[in-house]
Amino acid sequence: MGASGWNYFVPYQTDISKALQELRASIFQQGEYYRRDPYWKDMTFEDFLPPDLDFSEEDKADYLAEFQALQALPEPTSIETLLKWNGEDGTHSIIDMKEVASESSFGAVAPLSNEELKRFFGTEKPTREMIENKERELAVFLQRELGRDRWEGTYIVVYKENEPAEIYFTGYSGD
Repeated sequence: MGASGWNYFVPYQTDISKALQELRASIFQQGEYYRRDPYWKDMTFEDFLPPDLDFSEEDKADYLAEFQALQALPEPTSIETLLKWNGEDGTHSIIDMKEVASESSFGAVAPLSNEELKRFFGTEKPTREMIENKERELAVFLQRELGRDRWEGTYIVVYKENEPAEIYFTGYSGD
């Protein structure tokens, strides 16, 4: 499937972590995410095993444990169960970002430094219009110039009349 890009504007609040968690909950409630097909539901363990491979008993035990864990998964009714359900496929949304970090890292959103903001936008206080007009270029900048990769998000405080007005979350995730 490949990764999917995503971006969201939310009202500003000083607690970025709280804003992130509220956004994740909102996206989950709205159903605006990818949910993988439960391919394992109608399979037998023999169907689940890769064909024509000579497995040791230990390998078979590992596959059996994985198969049983998949079979036991409940339908996703929470963010946590959705993340388990989707596994490495991810949700292709902000739901894949679990926390706020000071630096770019897997499963987290991190800010741009003042120098990075100034380098890209020409100011430390970008407006929504600035971001919207350069969203595509921003994605390239984050990836190529700053090395932010799949499963790493970014947030930017958005200004209106020199005051914080919104938070912009962007990134890409999923496989």
